[in-house]
Amino acid sequence: MLVCFLSRTFSEFEKVFEDYSSLFSDDVKVFALTREEPRKVDSSVSTTVVSEGQFLEFISNLNCDLSGVEKIFGRGFGGLRNACLFVGATMTEDVVFFDSDTRPTNDCIERYKSLFASGKKIVNGKYIGHAGGVTAILLEIISTLELLKKDKLSIELALEKLRDLLGGVPSTTNTIITGAGLNGGNAGVNAFSASRYCFFPTEYRIEDGCYAYFSRYFLGEGAFFSPINEPESSNLPIVVHTKRRGGSETLYKNLVSEAKGSVIAQLIDVQLLLKEQKSVASMPLVTTKVYENFLLGFFKEKIVSQELEDTAETLDSEIYRRISELLSLNPQNFCVSAKESQAALDLFFFSQRNWAKMVSLGQKQNFIAKFNEFKA
Repeated sequence: MLVCFLSRTFSEFEKVFEDYSSLFSDDVKVFALTREEPRKVDSSVSTTVVSEGQFLEFISNLNCDLSGVEKIFGRGFGGLRNACLFVGATMTEDVVFFDSDTRPTNDCIERYKSLFASGKKIVNGKYIGHAGGVTAILLEIISTLELLKKDKLSIELALEKLRDLLGGVPSTTNTIITGAGLNGGNAGVNAFSASRYCFFPTEYRIEDGCYAYFSRYFLGEGAFFSPINEPESSNLPIVVHTKRRGGSETLYKNLVSEAKGSVIAQLIDVQLLLKEQKSVASMPLVTTKVYENFLLGFFKEKIVSQELEDTAETLDSEIYRRISELLSLNPQNFCVSAKESQAALDLFFFSQRNWAKMVSLGQKQNFIAKFNEFKA
């Protein structure tokens, strides 16, 4: 099994490595990507730590006649996850992802092994802690303002809570969300699937959801294992997810990115159904659907009907400005130009079409051994 970590800094990797190291067994190998130059790691298991730049440099020089393959590894978290997936696939290993803002709460690695041994292809590990997404945060903003208006929450607590929410941080929970989609920071892909199907290397925040949803087209129905009943879900690998609060613009930016990404994902879905690679779906219909899926119509109706925007205005000018910004969103804000949508479609299909070829090439050229020589 290849255990993969993604981190911004080497020190973040060291911390998450320490948190998970007690779960390592002799058959575990570790691969990590950071944005910084790595340093030597003392470990009882095989461990390779590289910078994103080192990996991309090596891929660009790989003996490969497939033009443009570096694009598969070069954008957003999808590209980074593909780098890890590629390493695992060339080693014919099951691949497990843990991000640097998580820590284990159970025997995650053994649970992944057991699930893969039972034939599972893509496993949806679960978050506790900061487990909610942008729609959950929108609902929390409503409830926080409602409590404040009814004098059931102090101004001080409301301010802190709303600053967290607008900064992209939901309330903590000790209960798993059974219906939550794939969390790339706690996910597993078996060796067979890793060799045949890759993440969408997009800068939009949709790589995890796309990987789970589109797996049916590339790996068959039921490839994504994410039980919705509580007893079965509680037996999944579970980690604590801890987010950092961003600036007051974070929620808005994350929401727009995810919504635009969802528009592109729906366009891809149509093409997969029609077996074509050009955009044919109606943009207004798609953006309206996405707007409603993100509960923005509900959010606006609740805020306006209860005059909660006025409550926010009396509380803090920055909070009021950011909530007004969210209220101003409409389906048109999520439109993606024809040029951009076609480029996204081309990238998705290019990645999937060439993935198995790349993995086969990496296996024949003993990629990981050559890469370790290059890195040294």
